[in-house]
Amino acid sequence: MYTEWVMTIESGLSRLLDQNLMVRSATPLAGSGGTSRERYTFVETSFDVTLLRLFGETRYWSRLGFEIPYVATDITNHADSYRVMRENVSLLARGFNSILASLAPAERKLFGERLHALEKKVLPGLTKLTWAAKMRLQTDAYLKEARRVCTELERVVTSFHRAKRLVAKARCRMCATVSPTFRLHLGSTSLRRAER
Repeated sequence: MYTEWVMTIESGLSRLLDQNLMVRSATPLAGSGGTSRERYTFVETSFDVTLLRLFGETRYWSRLGFEIPYVATDITNHADSYRVMRENVSLLARGFNSILASLAPAERKLFGERLHALEKKVLPGLTKLTWAAKMRLQTDAYLKEARRVCTELERVVTSFHRAKRLVAKARCRMCATVSPTFRLHLGSTSLRRAER
């Protein structure tokens, strides 16, 4: 079994780290009708599952006392830092997706400028930055800044929705107080709703 596992380890495993941090999701936004006209799309973390499996397998084989091939050791030595980076990318993706999901299509237009600024902050993770260790400093700075902008916009959107609910409640209360005194003028006659 160990020999079979060693045979499955490819020499080019490090190329799997050359993927971008995130990819655009195929899941359509609510209210967009699944059309391609929607400007914004959800994002997903793009860490390769093969590497996750390799991390687990190497850990167990080494605990059993087996020798781990150099190719696997070279990558798995950084497993903890990849785990932390994966979590940070996942937090960014979840925050970004949460903002998009919480906004109706009309609200996305209202927040268009802020969403565009957030999209610009997230874009390097979709196009330029990879999981490779050589980009670690750039990636860490990118994640910190993108998450800051995302958190800030999340706060603004949450405040907007809270204010929207308060206005709706106030409007209902106002309608309830105005309703009993409803009066309609029709020419010279007037209809008045009876008070209860």
